[in-house]
Amino acid sequence: MNHLTFKKYLTLLLVVTSSFAFGQHFNNDSLYNVWSNKKNNDLERVKAYFTFFNQKTQPNNEIIKKFIISENLNAEDALSIAQKYHKTDYLGILYVIAASYQEINGNLNKACDYANLGITKLLEQKDDFHTLIYIRGRDCPQFDSQRIETILNLINSRLEEPNIPIFNLVSGYFQHYNLNHPEKACEYYSKAIEAALKQKQFDMLFLGLWVIKNTKCNQYSLTDIDRMLQLIIKDKESQNLDYKDYIDFYSKLSQFYAASDQYPNAMRAAQKVLWYAETYKDYQGDYIEVLQRLGRMHNDIGNYNEAEKYQLKALKRAKELDDLNYIGGSYINLTNIYINKKEKNNAQKFLDSAIYIMRDKKECENCYMSARRVRARLNNLLGNYKDALDELNDIQKFIERKENHFETTQLYGTLSTTYLGLKQYDKAIANAQKGIQLNENNLSDNSNLFEVLYQASEKQGDYKNALKNYKQYVKIQDSMSVLRNGEETTRLELERKFSQQRLTDSLKVAKQKLQTQLTFQNQLNKQKFVKNLLIVLGCCLLLFAIGLYYRLKFIKKTEIELKKKNEIIEAEKQKAQASEKAKHQFLANMSHEIRTPMNAIKGMTDILIRRKPRKDQMTYLNAIKQSSDSLLIIIDDILDISKIEAGKIELKNQPFSIYELVNNIHTTMQFKAEEKGLQLKNNLPPKDIIVLGDATKLKQIIINLVGNAIKFTENGIVTITVTSEHVEDKLKLHVTVSDTGIGIDQNLKEKIFKSFEQAYTDTSRKYGGTGLGLSISKKLIELQNGKIWVESKKGQGSQFHFTIPYKLVTDTDKEQGKTIAKSDKIMTSSQLKNTKILLVEDNQFNAMVAKDELEDAIENVFVELAENGLIALEKLKTQKFDIVLMDVQMPIMNGYQATKNIRALTNDDAKLPIIAMTANVLKDEIDRCYEAGMNDFVGKPFNTTELLNKIAKLIKN
Repeated sequence: MNHLTFKKYLTLLLVVTSSFAFGQHFNNDSLYNVWSNKKNNDLERVKAYFTFFNQKTQPNNEIIKKFIISENLNAEDALSIAQKYHKTDYLGILYVIAASYQEINGNLNKACDYANLGITKLLEQKDDFHTLIYIRGRDCPQFDSQRIETILNLINSRLEEPNIPIFNLVSGYFQHYNLNHPEKACEYYSKAIEAALKQKQFDMLFLGLWVIKNTKCNQYSLTDIDRMLQLIIKDKESQNLDYKDYIDFYSKLSQFYAASDQYPNAMRAAQKVLWYAETYKDYQGDYIEVLQRLGRMHNDIGNYNEAEKYQLKALKRAKELDDLNYIGGSYINLTNIYINKKEKNNAQKFLDSAIYIMRDKKECENCYMSARRVRARLNNLLGNYKDALDELNDIQKFIERKENHFETTQLYGTLSTTYLGLKQYDKAIANAQKGIQLNENNLSDNSNLFEVLYQASEKQGDYKNALKNYKQYVKIQDSMSVLRNGEETTRLELERKFSQQRLTDSLKVAKQKLQTQLTFQNQLNKQKFVKNLLIVLGCCLLLFAIGLYYRLKFIKKTEIELKKKNEIIEAEKQKAQASEKAKHQFLANMSHEIRTPMNAIKGMTDILIRRKPRKDQMTYLNAIKQSSDSLLIIIDDILDISKIEAGKIELKNQPFSIYELVNNIHTTMQFKAEEKGLQLKNNLPPKDIIVLGDATKLKQIIINLVGNAIKFTENGIVTITVTSEHVEDKLKLHVTVSDTGIGIDQNLKEKIFKSFEQAYTDTSRKYGGTGLGLSISKKLIELQNGKIWVESKKGQGSQFHFTIPYKLVTDTDKEQGKTIAKSDKIMTSSQLKNTKILLVEDNQFNAMVAKDELEDAIENVFVELAENGLIALEKLKTQKFDIVLMDVQMPIMNGYQATKNIRALTNDDAKLPIIAMTANVLKDEIDRCYEAGMNDFVGKPFNTTELLNKIAKLIKN
């Protein structure tokens, strides 16, 4: 529907939409049959006609077309009958329907006269509902701004509930287009949406969301709109509706998403329509429209084979219905696909069929003009630019004559291509710019327009504009490529889900069928028993035995079939579990295999830096250290995402100081900021804030945000601001990290919070990173019932905000916090003097790193090395140690087995403190260390300070 301007689209919807969830439901087909049969009494016929348009449920659009325009009847016939029999209570609605009929046929003056009579009559009858439906925006002298305002004020004074969606939509439309008050219009539209959501008037909600989108009102983000749509979906799915209602609902949902360029969501909704239609073998208009829509979306993003498959399927069903509109539409869609694929013969064949069907369709001149525009596209492909231009000039004359906005954007695109072929570059550029300014294009249209712009500019020697437009063209192509790859994944996932759904539904059907058959068989046996008892008792027993035998045989056969199906389900379940296990194993192996050499690289680098190398060596060592730190961050981010998605994140609930936490972060990140010549500032409340919660997770979030701010800021200031407010029995912490960096475009703000996504395609190349930091922060904040958002403008810096509610701290909590802080106090290395440590490590490089780090950090430390668990047990027989540092994955005897054997000793060594030192940092692996009997855990690459602290705590205890 992208060929209609917003104004015309809203007008059309207000004509055909009268759908609100109350009122009596009528059989619309029966009403049409009464109206169309001229043998019926005229009063009965006009009553059926009036009843159809007076109802407050939504009629099917095809039925509306039948009532307004049919071969032998039209809206004026109904009006004439009502006037003849003095049915004055019918006249208001019949006049406005007759106005629609005249408007469709191009008689605008007569349409305005009828509309004026109809609205006047409806106001007299106090039918405010239908007045609002039919007072749509006309360019009629009878409906100037003053009169419309008077009408709306009158209706508003009579409304019992002023937040009726349709009233606010019409009022917003009037403010926007008649009084040029877009801000006030946006307020009305928001009221309409909230009321529609509250009252579950979902058709009006769809219309309101469409209005908001096309009028550029910014009250709702994409996330807000998606939240509303998810509420609609949840409400619909919770109801036991007729399948036709689901087909109608998901068809509208896919249409909305497609018009909003949200193709993955549009395709998911469309697949729902296909499933319901195919399950119940209902291949009517909605089914064909959805097939055509899927084909157009795949064609837009370059999935031509997929597009062809859907359009051919739509054509087949259209021919079965013998509906020329759908047949012609499928021919045009197929022609566009083959033009894109440059298959000239196939394109010509289907175009000829489309032209043949649509040439004589008087009720749809636009359809014929659409086919002619596609013919111009084909002529461009064939190089017949002169013929294409003649065709397009005729179409422009038709548009000007009819005041029609049909396919304006596509027309500019085709015209620009034609002028480019004719080497009239100024005209090519002018038409391409007009198409872009309309802002009604899909990705394929925009790609074509920017391609024309850069090629025409290049031909004129305007290389600056050529480069600018070429960048836009490449950007759109990249977006189409991402969508194309994403849609293939979506398609496979949908096929898997729907195959599972079909299997589940087939089992339900089989069970219901079995139950019905068993019930019927039981009743039949009873009847036979009673009847045969009166005849011969022996025959009765024989027949009963035969019936029982076949019944048991049937049940056994059914049980076998059900068992086979259950086995299939169980096999699929095991396959999914195996897949999850393989994923976990992969992450564990990946963590260990990467962290093990990382420990050696990072440790040796730190050791060499401490030993005061030459200045030129220091440069290389610092580069190695920064690179290893960056790689470690990437590994930790991937593991964090995995743990969050698996639901294995556990939140602590301990008292901590916000003041101390932020100052510690400031100290940690200060050096990184100073390296780039930036200032890092804190704005903290004058009074410290003590809360109950997970300090580690909060620290991770703030460090992520500050690290991003420093990364994307070339000069200026990065500021951490903390405020709070009391909400009921909790304290709502509000943290803001602001910078003076590169900023983010408005339309990219939602993208940056997705996994592996960054705002711009060149970000990872220029600044590094995986695009996981913000995604992890968002998930951690939401786990704590908080929310995160961003305020930013391109080139003017960014402000990342997040809020998290924390429990208020009691005196008992404060004492607990002091106890924890006291127990966590780090002992100095001098207090560990003369410590004897058994280091169990099979990797010689990691052993070298650990030994050197400990010897540098602890005075007179004695470190004994054992290459595996078995050697460690032998050394314990001959030597005494204060603590054991135990690797986990080792040959001959691993760390788990060695720990269990130590705990099984009968001497004092059984209580020897053991710290796990392993590259496996997944929660399951850590839990396994504690289950084996280890006292604590340190992940590789290890932090020397953390290791010393844990050694000191265990030796002290």
